[in-house]
Amino acid sequence: MNGKRIKIVFILMILISLILLIFIDHTPDFDLIYTENNTLIKENSPYWICIKDDKYNGFFSEEYLKHYNVDFDEWDLDNHTYIVSFGYKIRKIEYSYYKYRHNHGSIRPLGYLPRVTVEGEKDNTIYIYELDKINLESLFPDGSDEIIFE
Repeated sequence: MNGKRIKIVFILMILISLILLIFIDHTPDFDLIYTENNTLIKENSPYWICIKDDKYNGFFSEEYLKHYNVDFDEWDLDNHTYIVSFGYKIRKIEYSYYKYRHNHGSIRPLGYLPRVTVEGEKDNTIYIYELDKINLESLFPDGSDEIIFE
């Protein structure tokens, strides 16, 4: 009887751990690697986009940044993901495994949908952040991203 209780407690602990892993927010470390005043930022520019390895099939690629004259020649997409913010300095990025964007008709997620916290008023600056490789995805232009303004 005592061994049966230990097994039940052990199984419950594993289930609770898995649930917490799925629903708890993860906050990746990131570094600001580039800033530039850019008058090409418009009102309909996205708040932010994610540039990542082609294998993730993200909506945006480096080519999109050519519209803003951003040089991306030295980026390391094999090992890093880049968040490009148009007019807002990013303070925090959070994501959870339960929030992800699906490709229509596929079970495999396109990417995790982060919550981005920005600070200050919008300006004409492009901010580029580098973080360890992760499959993050913006909802723009199909929807609005989860953004917190501080």
